[in-house]
Amino acid sequence: MEALKPMLKVDHLKTNQYVKIVSFLLFFVCIDILLHILGYFHISIPCPILSLTGYYCPGCGISRLVLSLFSGHIYQAFRWNPFVFLLLVIFFGYVLISTIMHKYVDKKIVSKILFVVIVLLIGYGVLRNMELFSFLAPTNV
Repeated sequence: MEALKPMLKVDHLKTNQYVKIVSFLLFFVCIDILLHILGYFHISIPCPILSLTGYYCPGCGISRLVLSLFSGHIYQAFRWNPFVFLLLVIFFGYVLISTIMHKYVDKKIVSKILFVVIVLLIGYGVLRNMELFSFLAPTNV
């Protein structure tokens, strides 16, 4: 019986991982269905910052980005909000590094990465509203 305990624990961990993966996929399927329903009825989600100030926030275009990705239009998704793709690279880089090291990255490094991301996010929000960097504004191609 003692010899079976480690095997049962591994099976439990694998089952837990499968549940997380399936839950993650179901979440995106539900989001896809919701966005397609909203798109079908031409309902968009307005940005409150753009509505109040007239300036694009760093998140403007994310809803349209997701719709474009689900439709297979990757370049159009990039044009809606290119910063999201940079965030994905940073996120997957972090996941890859922490997986290779078989442990979590030091909290100090995570804090520094988060600080850099926040500075980039604020800078992106400012730049995309300047005429010189108008190519960063959400645009339809």
